[in-house]
Amino acid sequence: MSDLNWGTVGKGDIKDVWQAASPAISKELFNNKMAVVRNLPDASYYDLMTCFCKENKGLVGKEYILMDHISDLVKTSGPAPGTNLNELLNTCSHTIKEEIQTQYNKTWKKGKKSVSVTVEGMKKHVVNWALYTGDLVLNMGLPAVHNIKTVYVISEVVYADNILVEVDIDGVKVESSTDTPAPFAIDYQKFPVDNRGVLGPALDHKVDPEADFCRVEKKRASKRLG
Repeated sequence: MSDLNWGTVGKGDIKDVWQAASPAISKELFNNKMAVVRNLPDASYYDLMTCFCKENKGLVGKEYILMDHISDLVKTSGPAPGTNLNELLNTCSHTIKEEIQTQYNKTWKKGKKSVSVTVEGMKKHVVNWALYTGDLVLNMGLPAVHNIKTVYVISEVVYADNILVEVDIDGVKVESSTDTPAPFAIDYQKFPVDNRGVLGPALDHKVDPEADFCRVEKKRASKRLG
């Protein structure tokens, strides 16, 4: 059983509560082999075959930058090497559905504080890789992937029909519910990328349930504002 980080819960803002609850759920429900999406408004972006990279943040840690679906990032024309489009389409079109428990309910309590999370309609889909080493080549001319040395590809997704979060802080109650089915938890593969954009064999990796993610569009906007 995983406890909640009550220091992160703060005054009961749903965003802060979910930031505290998601790592605890990752540990209890998936044994940290999948990461629960920490930013529910952006959940739709955590779909199968979506790519992301890691950006250094100096001494304060690292941040993952969500990019696009791999089909929008690969090299499809010009001289070799190039992407095997037939096998990429086959891989994207034939995912596997794995059996998992369909519902989850958990309540944490501390003094006059309580947090309850109910997840309904969970379904797990997994990429059935039909690609060989060298079949995937990124378009290194794209700003999103220019000069990257490693790329992560979401290979497993647990979707949820609804996520209900209920918070009671000293008698003040707040709740939030998702409106449509969306990704709830993910696993991913880590690939090295050479200077031509060719993806090598998958590398060993550990899922980071407490990682910070930012969409590439938001990252660009924050740099413009800065």
